[in-house]
Parts: sequence; structure tokens; C-alpha cells
Amino acid sequence: MTTVDFSNPSLIMGLILWFVAYIFIINGLNLTGRISGKECGVWNFIIGGFMFVCLVISMVFQLFGDATWLTVGGTLLFCFTYIGLGFMNLMGLDGRGLGWYCLLVAIITPFVAQMNFSFGGAMDMVWGVIWLIWGAAWFVFFLILGLGKTKLAGPTFGWIVVAIGIFTLWIPAYAMLRGWPLV
Repeated sequence: MTTVDFSNPSLIMGLILWFVAYIFIINGLNLTGRISGKECGVWNFIIGGFMFVCLVISMVFQLFGDATWLTVGGTLLFCFTYIGLGFMNLMGLDGRGLGWYCLLVAIITPFVAQMNFSFGGAMDMVWGVIWLIWGAAWFVFFLILGLGKTKLAGPTFGWIVVAIGIFTLWIPAYAMLRGWPLV
């Protein structure tokens, strides 16, 4: 029987990304009309709360080493998006505030991507591209929620969100949990 080394940052981030993938997929399915907004809101709260607890533990125990604050900060961008989306869906809010939050996150993502690119490794380049994809998604959510461009929120964008969840989150999370080097 093998033991799991929980001090390995790839395993911790893989676990967090695994659940982020699921909420991305759930949110995408909500946009396609396959899941109700209220049910989606519940899952956003559950996974956003889980992420928050994992991040607090990671900060307290410095589980990400020297990259702790940067890793936690980037992950909190997702965490607060999901908690905000949970409130929006469960309380019937119009989402404009969350939309403007999404714009601010979209503005930060090119800088996070550039940081990854500057590290120079092949996987750093991949993570840089992934951050740009996430930033584009956040920008579309700004257009939908912040500016009321609701025509963008149809099934096509929902399936794009599902694909982003699978290819930029679920697959990398699975690889990390298997111990394959991605970070």
C-alpha cells in the first residue's frame, strides 16, 4: 500500500482543480439549461466553501512552499467567483456586481499568464495559455452579467464552459493527482 504525500503541492492543487473542474462543468450545464440556477447555486457554495477551507489550510501550513501566496491568490479568484455565483443564483440577484468582479479578474489573468510564461518551462507555457483561456471566460461573464449581454449566455457558451472545465481543469487535475508533473 502506498502513502500519499500531502506536502506535495501538486496533489493539493490537483484536488482543488478537480472540484473547480466540476463546478465549471455544472455552471456550463446551467447555461445550457440542463441544471437549474438554484441547484447550480448550491453547488457553487459547496465547492467555493471547500476551496476556501483548502486554501486556508494551505496558507497556515505553507503547503505550496515559496509560491503559497501567489497560488492561493490565484485560486481565491475562482473561489470568490463561485461563492458570488452561489449568492446570485440562490438569492435572485441580477449579478451586475459579480459581472464587474469578473472584469477585474479578467484584467489580472494576462499578468498571471505572463508570470507563467516567464518561468520558461514547457508546462509553464501551457499554464500561461490556460490562464488566458480562463481570463477570456471571465471577460465573457463580465459581458453577460456586468453589461447585460444576455444573448451570450446561451447553450453555445455553456458548452464552451463545459469544454474549458474538462480540458483546462479536469484533465490537468487528474494528471496532478496521478503524480504526473504539471507544475
